[in-house]
Amino acid sequence: MMFAVLCQACYPATYDNEAPAEADAGVHVMLTPAGLSRYATANVNAALRDLIASLQIPTLAFRIAGFDVELSGGRFSAITVGGVSFRLVADEAYLRIANTSLAFLFQLAITQRSFPYLQDAETLEIAIEDLAAGAYVEVRFPDPACRARYQLAPVRAQLQVKTFRVKFRCGLQVILNALSGLLTSVIEAQLNGELGDTLLTSISEGLLGMLASMPQESRSVASADVISDQRPFAGIEVRGGLLHVAYTGQRAMLEPVTRRCEGWFDAELAPPPAYYSNSDVQYLLERSVFNAGFALYLQRPSNRAVSERVAIANLTLLEFRNTGARLRVDVEADGRSEALLYLEPVVLTSTRGGTGVFGISLAHLVSSPTLLTAAEVALLEAHVAASFAPYDYSVDNVLGAVLSSQVVCYVDRSWVHIGVDLGAE
Repeated sequence: MMFAVLCQACYPATYDNEAPAEADAGVHVMLTPAGLSRYATANVNAALRDLIASLQIPTLAFRIAGFDVELSGGRFSAITVGGVSFRLVADEAYLRIANTSLAFLFQLAITQRSFPYLQDAETLEIAIEDLAAGAYVEVRFPDPACRARYQLAPVRAQLQVKTFRVKFRCGLQVILNALSGLLTSVIEAQLNGELGDTLLTSISEGLLGMLASMPQESRSVASADVISDQRPFAGIEVRGGLLHVAYTGQRAMLEPVTRRCEGWFDAELAPPPAYYSNSDVQYLLERSVFNAGFALYLQRPSNRAVSERVAIANLTLLEFRNTGARLRVDVEADGRSEALLYLEPVVLTSTRGGTGVFGISLAHLVSSPTLLTAAEVALLEAHVAASFAPYDYSVDNVLGAVLSSQVVCYVDRSWVHIGVDLGAE
């Protein structure tokens, strides 16, 4: 399965930083096998939901006791995976699923090869109630020069069908009654052969695709010229027994005609090495994204200029908690500078599911200005309120964080690491 839009260039847009090094990554995520297993188990059924609707099973044709039997148009009607485990070896990931049930439907056509040449066409449903499977998966790059495009290819698969049942709906039931035992044996062989390989490959790709669903191209947000540069550096890799994904996660400004992305927010997310809890990671990333938004905001001279005397030199989110944020506003007036501190609530509005809008304003000054008058402080606050637009956000799970303007990861302390490449140590 390919996880990038095929195009002539690796990326349709161009960037100020055309070839970022891995050290430039805004986010490094290192997953241990145990953490990968917990994440996949928690999210596998959601990841396979689209697979159920889209996957077409190859046509199966065989001959039984003088009858030609064809099973075509095969599609899944249900998949439920009860548990997933991973083992990472060298450059491969070993995926195993257990406690799995699934059902799929075929169009069934039966033709007798001799007189009286009976024919019938109806449906056949196969339900597997206890399935166990395993697959070794390699990461492959069709174009070595473009690491954004990669394939997750199962190279060896093992599938064990413990119990299953077959349900026929056919007009010539007497034929099926005679053939059902033989047909069931053939289907069982197929499940442990070509059909099983297709099934396991599809589930493996669906699972691993979920882990690599970070968009490989810029995403537009509320204002057309603000994008999220989310280029991965090496796709998805297995390093030193850990699964590694690194991507920029940076904000940039997109010139829509030339498709040129300007700006590079290169602030360090956190000093490596350190491990973080769920709330730690959420805090670090949200703070980083707010500051990225401020950096873009200040690139425009009109946003910096408050009045003929007063200008904004910098905006920084110092701390961010559920109760609000501590903001530092560096201002300049008459060649002198001053830092103003604000404590502000963060407005976060959910519009649907994991998407919504967040914004911030300047209203609660906690420091005592000496350079600006009260009227100039009020003018500053009104200027920011009028010129700093709210940001859209979109949140999925862990590596599937589709980030239109805000990065949010929910992780467990024991199995995710952000800010340093452990595989290189």
